[in-house]
Amino acid sequence: MAVIYGLLALLGRNALGRFGRAENGGPILANVAHAYFGDLGNALLAVIVIIACLKTAIGLITAFGDTFKELFPKVSYQLLIGLASVLPLIFANVGLERLLVISTPILYFIYPLAITLILLGLLTPFLGESRWLFGTVTVFTVIPAILDGLNAMSTSLHHGWVAQVLSWGQWLPGFSLGLGWTVQALIGLVVGLILAKWRTPASN
Repeated sequence: MAVIYGLLALLGRNALGRFGRAENGGPILANVAHAYFGDLGNALLAVIVIIACLKTAIGLITAFGDTFKELFPKVSYQLLIGLASVLPLIFANVGLERLLVISTPILYFIYPLAITLILLGLLTPFLGESRWLFGTVTVFTVIPAILDGLNAMSTSLHHGWVAQVLSWGQWLPGFSLGLGWTVQALIGLVVGLILAKWRTPASN
């Protein structure tokens, strides 16, 4: 998947010399496919996108159903699957540009928290599973994550209190690149390790 996405990024970069910029990658892929293969390229791209999205959709829908069935055992699994299938059909008709406007700030908020929790989970053999460690890293990450989410909103919304809050984010290293949470997460890691060692009773 990393190779595929890397090649897609390369394709998009090379397409700038021939095609104009677009709001998203969809028109760029369509233009490139048509330039190389004509009408067959459009059909081929449609099949590839359908297969790729279908694979992801099946995985997400089943994961949603399995997770919520564990949380709410009394709710029918078929109902959960149906809900997870119908709602995306409704949201898809909003349009990709509008979906990106709505989802991008949310993702920029979620990504730092998800990344830190995943890394902590992978490093538990070395760092341990102390709730202090997970808690402090999350606490130190959540504020920069909120700032990253606000910064990812449309620039037309960057006024008033939003602009004031974002001005604080300029003090964070890497904030302009969406990485303002990294230093704070490392600080939370150090604090969490200290608290975990201090609060854990020494074994005899």
